Amino acid sequence: MTTITAPPPAGTRTCPKCGQAAAAVDIECRRCGVIIDKAIQAQTDASAVDEATSPDWPAKLEAAEGLSIKQSVEMLEAWTGIESANSYVVKDGMNNVVFHAVEESGGVGDFLVRNYLQSARPFTMRVQELHGDTAFVIQRPFRFFFSEIEIQDPVGKRMGSVERQFSVFNSLYTVTGRRPTEKYEIFGPLFRPWTFKIRQRGQDCGLITKRWGGLRRETFTDADAFGIEFPPGISHDLKAVFLGAVFLIDFAHFEHGN
Repeated sequence: MTTITAPPPAGTRTCPKCGQAAAAVDIECRRCGVIIDKAIQAQTDASAVDEATSPDWPAKLEAAEGLSIKQSVEMLEAWTGIESANSYVVKDGMNNVVFHAVEESGGVGDFLVRNYLQSARPFTMRVQELHGDTAFVIQRPFRFFFSEIEIQDPVGKRMGSVERQFSVFNSLYTVTGRRPTEKYEIFGPLFRPWTFKIRQRGQDCGLITKRWGGLRRETFTDADAFGIEFPPGISHDLKAVFLGAVFLIDFAHFEHGN
């Protein structure tokens, strides 16, 4: 037998803690004893905090058909050739800054690894929202061959991965999302070294390109500018994975020593 609960009569309110109906003049809940006005205010404040601190990057990526990624120029690296930690600014198609991406640098040990291994170095890169919260993290372990990255959310849960594959003449990467069915290839033709086509089931569906910045900048620093056009209809998580692919391509093909 189905029980139908009648709505509270006019002039009443509901206790936020136990759901008991209370008259407008009641100060305490008759069931649990909580001060009703204070409980309602606390609930409102908590909702406001949740709304203020909730991440806004998923909506921004969801709406973005593409991104531009520019590496920040480090003057020490520009004039001395000493490899510094990479950092990038990521913008949407309207030229609005979406993320700052920063390679973590932990001191002398990281400095030595960075300058000895250079483009082959392992790294942790934090992709941050404008207010400083981490949106996701890119982890690159050390590999002698076939470098790879894993993209993780701020608590370490896997969002996807990008892995370089063996190819004699061309550049080839596989991209996998949260689900095994989310699979793509990134293909770099031999005679178009600044172009990387995104493919699914053999069909072109997106593009990553490096824009040459001019002779002077290319001579004195390896600061790069990239653009990415996303495959249509993909999730914001998968777009984050493709953004990670841009960073891996930058390290693998355009850092010092390449």
